[in-house]
Amino acid sequence: MTIQGQGSGDLELELDRLLAEPRPRVLLASDFDGTLSNIVRNPGRARPVDGAVACLERLVPLCAGVLVISGRAQGDLERLLPAAGVELRGDFGLLGTLPRERSALQDCARDLRAEFGAVPGVRLEVKPGALSLHHRERPELGVELLARTAPLALARGLVASPGRAVVEIRPSRADKSAAVAEVIRRTRPDAVIYAGDDEGDRLVFAMLASGLMPSLRLGVNSNEAAPGLFDHCQVVLPGPLQVVAAFRRLGERLDRSDRVGPGAAG
Repeated sequence: MTIQGQGSGDLELELDRLLAEPRPRVLLASDFDGTLSNIVRNPGRARPVDGAVACLERLVPLCAGVLVISGRAQGDLERLLPAAGVELRGDFGLLGTLPRERSALQDCARDLRAEFGAVPGVRLEVKPGALSLHHRERPELGVELLARTAPLALARGLVASPGRAVVEIRPSRADKSAAVAEVIRRTRPDAVIYAGDDEGDRLVFAMLASGLMPSLRLGVNSNEAAPGLFDHCQVVLPGPLQVVAAFRRLGERLDRSDRVGPGAAG
């Protein structure tokens, strides 16, 4: 079976490589928006695509860990993805802010409201561990908004980065790659699979590509993908439904590996 996007590697061959040893302990990690759910105009109406929750829950007993990490607020992610046994990490994996970070975010939110509050099509979302300046209705403003937001964030000790029709402002500790590395240290898997679609996933792809351990990096394509985003991905999928299909195939392979090991009847 081949599940792939244009110019992408073959998923089945990559799984052959990653799962060559019997009973491998795999950490599965994934972004949420644009990866397990379709991007929608109103982020509050996003939902996991059909089969996503059931697929993740099935993988829990087969994997060293199943992690979903998102820029969404922790409570928002828990509400949208009620998957038993899946570790959910919102706010780019931050797991709570320090008092100085909360104060910086509050001050920066005030700065952003003063700067952009009257700009049509631009909306500020305030989350416990980050701020999101949405501009999906005004995509042409993306570069300008980032240029104007970055110094405001820096003045408060925060960082600003682009996303899909959004500028994200967060503490420097809020880093998906650092969070995934922490989960790797805790779960000690034999291999890692990571799926993502946006700028926040770029550093995770690069970290895993550095040879930390065997890994499969799955990019999820869109017409909003930044240049070079998937340079470290072996497979690029066309959308969230194909991500779920790939995860389902992983479950089939892991289940088969668990049933048929050395010395087992096959």
